[in-house]
Amino acid sequence: MGLALSLWPFGGKSSRSIPLKRRLRAWWEGYDVAAAPRRAKAAAEDGEEPPSRGVEDFDAMFEADKKKASEWSPTRMKVAQGLWTPGFVVPGGAAYVEELVNGCGLSAAETMLEIGVGLGGGTRAIIGRFGNYVTGYERDASLASEARKQAITHNLDSKLEVINAEPDKLKLKKNYFRAALVRDVLFTVEKKEALLEKVATSLKEGQAQMVITDLLFDAKSEAPELQRWIAAEPQPVYPWSLDALKAALAKINVIPRTAEDESDRYRRMVIKAWKDYLDKVDSEMLTSEIGPQVVHEAEFWARRLAAIEAGVLQYVHVVGVRTV
Repeated sequence: MGLALSLWPFGGKSSRSIPLKRRLRAWWEGYDVAAAPRRAKAAAEDGEEPPSRGVEDFDAMFEADKKKASEWSPTRMKVAQGLWTPGFVVPGGAAYVEELVNGCGLSAAETMLEIGVGLGGGTRAIIGRFGNYVTGYERDASLASEARKQAITHNLDSKLEVINAEPDKLKLKKNYFRAALVRDVLFTVEKKEALLEKVATSLKEGQAQMVITDLLFDAKSEAPELQRWIAAEPQPVYPWSLDALKAALAKINVIPRTAEDESDRYRRMVIKAWKDYLDKVDSEMLTSEIGPQVVHEAEFWARRLAAIEAGVLQYVHVVGVRTV
């Protein structure tokens, strides 16, 4: 629990430097956290305990193992977009996703394959930058539906097709896409080689690129940080190494051009997003729906960061080129 709340070490000398759990407990019990000392003194003088919704109920909000973030409710989407910017459910924002595909040769005449569309914010950034078409796949039905709605809102529905499907059940056109973006998906797929082969054959022959970001870990690791992360993930996760990923690409005639460990960068992106989000949180924002979701998201991301900081979870960025 304490680790989740360590996501708030960034405040200055203002009232916003108050630890997240203390601020959220104040919200939970219905008082202004800045007035907490006066409130406690008044209660002691009166010999009464102030009304509370229950410490046990409050602490239960931090039990990530019992309440996994498996459902993308409107509340969770709202919190995620508050964290990562509108249209995003993962760190990085528009600038990062544009950087990922910058060398793919996309143009208004080309189509990109994307696996892991989320709410489509990254997809829209790519289309806005390069003018290309995108066929996108998203395993979560709620995210896929909202991505379609947001595409219409931004007048990009003619450029973006969003399909709801599990990654291991994709039906892809052969020799069709100029590039493929597989973002934060492979670690949740057991038969990774089969998916990569399917993606590779969907690419146009000759210099078409496959861009991958993913989380890698060792199956033999018994590190407690890794086990806590695995317990909190909404999907089953499957181990793989960077060497295994590069070898699998080489077998399907996709030559790795770059293979970078971006764990430190990923960690910085997450921490900055949380700092920015918590800087703007106030009691009016922490409604009875939003508050528990913020708590849960903090615990979820703290576990992921703890595994990265312990060196037992690795965030990688790989770019491969189809040679034939």
